[in-house]
Amino acid sequence: MGILESFGGLPTHPLLVHFPIVLVPVTLILAVLTVFWRRYQRGLAIGLLCTGVIGGGAGFLAGESGEKLQHRLPNGHDAAIVHHASYGDTAKTLCALLVIMTIIYVAWVWRDRLGMGPGNAVGRFLSGTWVAVVLGIAVIGLSAVATTWVVLAGHSGAEAAWQKTWDTLPPAPAGGGEQG
Repeated sequence: MGILESFGGLPTHPLLVHFPIVLVPVTLILAVLTVFWRRYQRGLAIGLLCTGVIGGGAGFLAGESGEKLQHRLPNGHDAAIVHHASYGDTAKTLCALLVIMTIIYVAWVWRDRLGMGPGNAVGRFLSGTWVAVVLGIAVIGLSAVATTWVVLAGHSGAEAAWQKTWDTLPPAPAGGGEQG
């Protein structure tokens, strides 16, 4: 078994999914701040790069590990798991694209330090206002779509894992289970 299948005797998938479920929405927040808060754009871009690459990369790996886990489950063809897997496939693709788009946007923010300043043809092309608008819309839009699909995949996965178990638990005591 590879690292994408198990870690410490546990399936890797439920461990990996926590990274994108936290970091992809944080990437969306940082994308909005980086695009619109020009004064702190360079510093925010570093945070955006970290969350986008780590969260998006973990989302891709979570999708890969989920596929491996589904094939090992005796109920891997259960409707709830198949539904979750379809959301996961889309989320995996969007997370991979998010990594790429985040790198492109941050490279644009730091273009002068990366040798793409106004002194050369590439730098002059990248200096256009329309480039800023297109890249800003792309990084925010992709972050928003990836966030939506990661949440849908996570919610459907939680339902697939817990719904039958949760439904068979005895009802909670009156008063919310608080003991006095």
